Amino acid sequence: MTTPTDKWLRTLGYTNSPADVYTRGQLPAEHAYGSEIEALLEDCAGIGATAVYTVDGLPTVCFVEAPTVTEQPGDLIDLIRQKIWNQSLISLIIVVDDQTAQPLSVAKKGKSATCLNLAEASQTGPYSAIDVMSGAIEERHPDWFSEEGRVDRDLLRNLSLAVEQLQKFGMGRQPAQYVLGRCLFVSFLEHRGIVGPDYRERRSVGQLHELIAQRDRTGLAKLLNSLKDDFNGDFLQPEKDVPLDWKPFSDDVLGSLDNFLSRVDLETGQRSFWAYDFRYIPVELISGIYETFLDHESKKLSGAYYTPRHLANFAVDQVFADSKDVCEEVVYDGSCGSGILLATAYRRMLRVASRRSGGNINFQRRCELLLTHIHGSDIDETACRVTAFSLYLCLLENLQPVDIALLQEDEKVKLPPLLGRTIFFGNEQGDFFSEKNPFASKKSCTIYLSNPPWSEPQGASAKLSFETWSKSHGKAMSYRQIAIAFAHKAPLTVVDGGRFCLILNAKPFLSRSSQPFLTQWLRDWKLSRLINFSDIRKLLFPAASHPCVVAVGSPRANEPMSGAEEFEYWVPKSDVSLAFGRLTIHGIDRQRVQTSAIARDNQRLRSFFWGGPHDQALIARLRLSGTVQDLLDRQNKSAPRWISGKGFHHIDKTVTPSPPGKLAAIPFYDANRKPSLPVLDTQILQPFPAKFFEVASFGAHDGQLFHGPRVIFNDGASDEFEPQAFFSDQAFSFQSSVGAFAGPEHDRGLLKFFAVYLRSSLAKYVLLHTSYALATERTRVSMTEVATLPFVVPEKHRNPDAAAKAVNRAAVQVDMLAKMTAFGQQQTYEELRRTLDEIVFDYFGLNSAERLLVIEAVNTLIPSVQPSSLATLRKPTLKRATEADIQQYAMTLQVELRRIQGQIGGEGEIALDTLVQPYDGIGSIGICRISLAKQASKPTVKIGNKVVLETLDWLREQEVLPMPVGESFSLVSDFLFFFGDSIYLAKPLISRFWLSGQALRDATRIIDAIQAGEDNRELSAQ
Repeated sequence: MTTPTDKWLRTLGYTNSPADVYTRGQLPAEHAYGSEIEALLEDCAGIGATAVYTVDGLPTVCFVEAPTVTEQPGDLIDLIRQKIWNQSLISLIIVVDDQTAQPLSVAKKGKSATCLNLAEASQTGPYSAIDVMSGAIEERHPDWFSEEGRVDRDLLRNLSLAVEQLQKFGMGRQPAQYVLGRCLFVSFLEHRGIVGPDYRERRSVGQLHELIAQRDRTGLAKLLNSLKDDFNGDFLQPEKDVPLDWKPFSDDVLGSLDNFLSRVDLETGQRSFWAYDFRYIPVELISGIYETFLDHESKKLSGAYYTPRHLANFAVDQVFADSKDVCEEVVYDGSCGSGILLATAYRRMLRVASRRSGGNINFQRRCELLLTHIHGSDIDETACRVTAFSLYLCLLENLQPVDIALLQEDEKVKLPPLLGRTIFFGNEQGDFFSEKNPFASKKSCTIYLSNPPWSEPQGASAKLSFETWSKSHGKAMSYRQIAIAFAHKAPLTVVDGGRFCLILNAKPFLSRSSQPFLTQWLRDWKLSRLINFSDIRKLLFPAASHPCVVAVGSPRANEPMSGAEEFEYWVPKSDVSLAFGRLTIHGIDRQRVQTSAIARDNQRLRSFFWGGPHDQALIARLRLSGTVQDLLDRQNKSAPRWISGKGFHHIDKTVTPSPPGKLAAIPFYDANRKPSLPVLDTQILQPFPAKFFEVASFGAHDGQLFHGPRVIFNDGASDEFEPQAFFSDQAFSFQSSVGAFAGPEHDRGLLKFFAVYLRSSLAKYVLLHTSYALATERTRVSMTEVATLPFVVPEKHRNPDAAAKAVNRAAVQVDMLAKMTAFGQQQTYEELRRTLDEIVFDYFGLNSAERLLVIEAVNTLIPSVQPSSLATLRKPTLKRATEADIQQYAMTLQVELRRIQGQIGGEGEIALDTLVQPYDGIGSIGICRISLAKQASKPTVKIGNKVVLETLDWLREQEVLPMPVGESFSLVSDFLFFFGDSIYLAKPLISRFWLSGQALRDATRIIDAIQAGEDNRELSAQ
């Protein structure tokens, strides 16, 4: 019998990807969100969804059939929404009957949507699978995807406020944290039915929240003592400074706990319509308690940050991918923090074990898996207690009634102690670098899985344990950073044949100065995959200063690095999928790099972040003629042509200060005044500040950089990656946050050109692909990075006369700006930018294709780097591609394929035909067909929904598509595949897939595929 759900799944295109639609009893054991999907589908749980649709494995859409027997269907649907909100996964609820579908937001405040009629709905219309996968629904309903209304944000925010309130009522911070943690744990036991009406009746105890609301201290004492006796467990034991029975707590304290459990906003005092329901709130979310238990200063000092739930699942997916038997793995986290990684791994084991047994496994087997296969350690005791708490929740989740009864009644069946047994804390047993740590001092695991602290100890503190260990083992420490030491030692805890997965600060892998560490580390350990999450840094870890990478690998087992060894390098970009809480990595963001090449120079990791081989080749070609550094080096024992350095130091504790002397006699440039012109704006100068009555130094070269022709710039750059450089020959001083390049009088014109160059599109382009901090951390450009920029003086240029003329043209424009009044300078400069760019392009000999690459990077890529929030996701790279974009892409791809064909001696003409759906359609796609022809022809672009769908149907009939395809297929990724004598590229009509730079990279992919000899099967389901 066809159900209403069946009709709507088919009508809206969800059945085109049957592997992503789940109904009861269809889940694979290893599914990352298996327990949550089962809770959604389970009828007795009160949700009773009829189908769940996942995108990239994440539950995204929930179908519910409209209630027909209840007198108040709206109340029932509202209850279902409340439970789904607590689960914090689903983004869209669709309530269906035979003829209508009502889309609903999970968020309580989300505005309602118009009801759909079956006759008017389609596979390409609103609320279809393609609408969800493309993210088009988020454009129409941004309020449905607001981060502020999610249960995780709400719960963690209220927990933090509750800790502050309890402190105001005289409770210490740690006792307040512990009391709230115990409230959560008992609420979990109650909401999940482990401590239910039967238990309360047998033990003559009350319900936690009711007892707190009634200020019934005697009843609370009885309940807590009963739970301690029946369940035991580390989290139910008495804590120092926290009485077990809570009798001494004031009414204010109990009132605050009452408000928290009632979901009263502790900041505004307003009560929410929806309460917390720990039957559905995910265990991993509870691990986020640790973040609320650390104030800002503690986070900064420890470098500890809560691992987001989707990143934890991603890391576990990566490290379990090659497991022969998940339940036989031994997982260790030497910096377990809140325990989210261990909890995620343990839940995955429990699910696999349950599926194998044909149902939920018993309490004894659950304990065996926990005690034998999950290990952790951390210096922080609070962190380890939260880890134990998280693991207990996993242990008790989906426990069968018979096991619950045993746990309550059998004296021999209790929650197993974890602290001091499988979870260790403190400066000895909890320190990963201590010889007394029982897990870290030997090969103790098959999988090491961790997100270690990213902190760098400040000041000249005594040597810490990680430094002592690193020095004694001869490990390169590019920075005084704990995570680097963890990266060195972690694989030592893994048995031969095991694996490690580390969530690390990106700096040790991507920064130029980290090369010594990376060289040694790649020789010691075999890296299989590096995922660079720099572009979504602010969305993964909003409070962290550094981006992260995920490194997956294994011990080398006496296998030295070979020249042929490679690892996968993934560089995911900000994507609308983040609004749904999922991480999507497209094919264009995956590549392979040679390990030995990275061990020599990690430049490629920076270049391949936003670029590819063509960008790297262009920059390398430009550098062959010279770099800025050449002007700073001695030539044939003579003095350098230019000098560079920083301004004066105000304070240096190692130096006896002196009066400012000659500095006080000239004006001062404050680095906080941001120059916007390539020439000095005299208005930014000021008298020498009186606060500098003493200075530690007079700046590099004893103050020479304060006089004569020079180019000045501070470390900062604009949001458009433009160095704030300007030319001046006027005397003025500046502090050490400002640098300068100075030259002789005869280089006055060249220095003016240099200032123009530093602000040019070409310099921004090169810095995008070579600078670590600029593209990953903050808009900062160092003098070292400027020194690596391509640069050649006119007399060494391949065309000296043309170069000299270009320099003169730029200098004339700079002089003109200098003579103008402040009123018109900025407007005139903006009007001159294109002209100045062309002068720079001419000087460096860029052809038309290379100029296109540069402009594309400046106009599209740079403005899209690192959005600060979900609300700012819609950057230029995520805008809809236009017909002009498609035409330019196709022309570039054809020209590049012909160029490569000529190099390798290929024959025939390359024809390229592109079929695209209407540009304004929901989730529109385009298909490029590349084939050989007898005659040369220009690329063609045909627009029409029908022709694309007919092509998709034909390709599906030929069974050549890399996955089940409906109209929504390509929104997850782009695909490259062969059929017959043609090659096909299918892409979503999103700007970044149709850039000219991407066409160059696609040409390389196509040639590589041809040369690999792959035919008539999927080549790259990426």
